[in-house]
Amino acid sequence: MAKITVIVNGASRTKTRYYQEILPALGAHHVTTLETTHAGHAHALARQHAPACQFLLAAGGDGTLNEVVNGTLAAAGPRPTLGVIPLGSGNDFARTLGATLNGPRYADLLQRQSTRPVDVGVIEYRDGTGETRKRFFINVCSVGMGPDVLRRIARKPRWLGARINYFVSILESFFSFAPLPLYARADAFQFAGNARVLALANGKSFGNQLTIAPGAKLDDGQLEIFLVGEATAWDFVRLQGQLKAGKMLRHPQVRYAACREIVLTSPTEAGVEADGEWIGFLPAKVAVATGRLKFIA
Repeated sequence: MAKITVIVNGASRTKTRYYQEILPALGAHHVTTLETTHAGHAHALARQHAPACQFLLAAGGDGTLNEVVNGTLAAAGPRPTLGVIPLGSGNDFARTLGATLNGPRYADLLQRQSTRPVDVGVIEYRDGTGETRKRFFINVCSVGMGPDVLRRIARKPRWLGARINYFVSILESFFSFAPLPLYARADAFQFAGNARVLALANGKSFGNQLTIAPGAKLDDGQLEIFLVGEATAWDFVRLQGQLKAGKMLRHPQVRYAACREIVLTSPTEAGVEADGEWIGFLPAKVAVATGRLKFIA
């Protein structure tokens, strides 16, 4: 019998699926379920409970998982195996990992203790007071349109649904967001110019199935770089279908590369997001920490 703690996003509109489809399938184990009540709560719960459980599961979306990852890595003592129960609007990391809302399958993976190592991204960035902070991400971090899109999504009514809100917010951002003057430097990659977005990916997709790194592997010790320069809004409309289909884009303003570490700076105030959460500002150094966590998979 495994000791399992599940941190559920209390604001999730689909959290009943955890109680109906996942929890009953875990009846052979000792399961403690904790629901979050506010932003940052999943981080605090993970930090508190990580040392005392064998498995720590995040039931929510990429944002909930990001908090659980950061809380786990901040905790003292032994580190549990993590898991994802996809209840979010995007579930991009869960899709790369292969996690689904399938109770019997999840129970089988736990019974067999089927796990895999997963790399973690590490960001050193500037907060609103100018202090340098460090944060981990598990899926994607980005600068440029990413943070701008998040602000727009936050103002959209939830009843429209994730797909429509993401699409409309991205389209609005393309029409109104001025390309960001950006400097990026890595061992085998350099960029100096205006960029719509620069994303660093551990997983394959972000923004609700926009596949920016179709070849990404979760344990290869590198981050995939996805750069869009001064592309137009028409380019976005024309090419979004290819991103959704998981294809690499062929466009003069799109570049793909990979790195272990990269430094990002801008002469303007530029925001940074990680796993769909706005965190702070450039300048930033982003690196990969190899095999820092184990996940049920």
